[in-house]
Amino acid sequence: MAAGGLGAREPGRCYHDGVVNREEPVGRSILPILGSLVLAVSPLVTWWGFGYDALRLPLVALGTAMLLAGGIVGRKVGVWPSLPWILAAGAYLGAHGLSAVLARNGGEALPALLPVTAGVAVFWAVARGRVPQAPLVPFIAGMAALFATLGLGQRLGGLPAVSTLGNTNYAGALSAILTCFCVGGVLSEGSRRLRLFCAASALLGAAHVAVSQSRGAMVGLAVGLVAVGLWGLRHGPRWAVAACALPAVLAAALNLPRVRQIVDPRDETARVRFGLWKGTLRLARDHPVAGCGTGNFRFEFPPYRDAEEFEISSRSTPEAFIEAREPHSTPLLVLAETGPVGLAGYVGLVVLGVMGALRSSRLAAPLGGLAAFAAAGLFNSLHQFSPFDVLSGALLGWVAAADARERPGGRASAWMCAAGTIVALIWGWKAVGAAAAERHFWSAMAQARDVERRVLGLQAALRARPDHWQARTELGVVYMHAGDFAGAARELRGALERHPNNVNILTLLAHCAYENKEPPENVERLFREALSLQPNYWRTHYNLGKMAVFEGRYEEAVEWFRGARACGADVGRRLRQTNPELEHDPRFREFFGTGK
Repeated sequence: MAAGGLGAREPGRCYHDGVVNREEPVGRSILPILGSLVLAVSPLVTWWGFGYDALRLPLVALGTAMLLAGGIVGRKVGVWPSLPWILAAGAYLGAHGLSAVLARNGGEALPALLPVTAGVAVFWAVARGRVPQAPLVPFIAGMAALFATLGLGQRLGGLPAVSTLGNTNYAGALSAILTCFCVGGVLSEGSRRLRLFCAASALLGAAHVAVSQSRGAMVGLAVGLVAVGLWGLRHGPRWAVAACALPAVLAAALNLPRVRQIVDPRDETARVRFGLWKGTLRLARDHPVAGCGTGNFRFEFPPYRDAEEFEISSRSTPEAFIEAREPHSTPLLVLAETGPVGLAGYVGLVVLGVMGALRSSRLAAPLGGLAAFAAAGLFNSLHQFSPFDVLSGALLGWVAAADARERPGGRASAWMCAAGTIVALIWGWKAVGAAAAERHFWSAMAQARDVERRVLGLQAALRARPDHWQARTELGVVYMHAGDFAGAARELRGALERHPNNVNILTLLAHCAYENKEPPENVERLFREALSLQPNYWRTHYNLGKMAVFEGRYEEAVEWFRGARACGADVGRRLRQTNPELEHDPRFREFFGTGK
């Protein structure tokens, strides 16, 4: 049968885009189908007290294992995507694997690698016909409607419209991708009921994007609609262009001032984003081969942080040190963590997906979703987050299947699937432990007054996941407040081993060293190390000034206090609380009175 043909189908065979897949009987496709269903519902899985991704990761590992297990049986002939797809997916996954092996914090590399692997596994299963495409449109449209409805319900209840993702930017971006997919389904699907269902889901998704107020999601929605409109211009019907162009123009007109701020240098949010991008490029420059490590951006970024970005980010919470957890750009995150090979794989997959879908007369739905994903990803770090990795993998596999051909297979493929299944199951077991650790951690953090229960919860989190540096840090803080500075130092050193560039941990450890009567040079060394990581943090300048006062180096203390004042601290108010005797010292007169 020719590719794409519609001839009579033989019983006992699995058909993929009209091509008979002689390597797989129909009865053996149940594992990939079940695995794809598990992965498909995973974005909706969350529960209060577990963290938004803790319960999701075990499901992702299970679904990935089921997808791969379906490919273990021996086969002689199989449907394979074309060579460019194989090279791009191989470069993307291979770069992540190598970067994870070389990462300084391997404990954080594995949870980040799991969603990437799941996305590639979904891509491979769909591209090779292991997962039927017919149910994808109604299933994704249903997920879009449910996801958007949850977010809209939260908004009506006076809560942020985060749905099940915990962040309005992520939630808005996912709804933008799903909305554009549904709009494509309205134009390309044959069933009238299915088109109406896609239209209703698209309206709900667009409303969710609007209430999320995510500018990146709005850009993604507009680009996705334009892409579907271009598809209509090429393949028809002609009314599809107007059907997509009018909502895009209306959305742009309503949100133009807000969307324009995303690149306006006068807007503080844009300046924060530009600062993160500049720092990320410096980080990538210093790790030009394999990147800084999969999942390790947060741990390696502090020395490269932009001064203006830090100053703006710190205004909202001046008493706390604010970390930069991600660069607000998917391509830059891939580049920084996996190097140029990983970025080439990512760009190659996106380009192949968009161009391949645009050429096809049947792929308006995946085209809209992929275009929105690529555009929203320019302003959001959608990478290593299972809802986006799994969905984009399915859409890319759908497009790759359009030019898949029958090719000889071999035992190597079965062995690779078997190895992948074992690794996925191991990941799943570790993910269950991570979920338990998150449950104990957040339960402990909710105990604001019961110190004993907080300690027990944090210790339980560390038993479930010994490399949980946040739990170890919080346990050190509890010990500090209880006056056990030796115990606090022990826990904080353990946290510092896993996050050596954390300014907050260094500051806490320096306080412990001071209370433990360690030599002053040890305390000052820790403060200076924190200062080298973030020269614009007022608290470090202030602490070094207090150390200088303690040692009688008053002229040096004045300079440190001036540095703290330049970073925005009200030095006089703080000195009245900690060193009131300095208010009458003429050397420190400039910090008191009406000014700062």
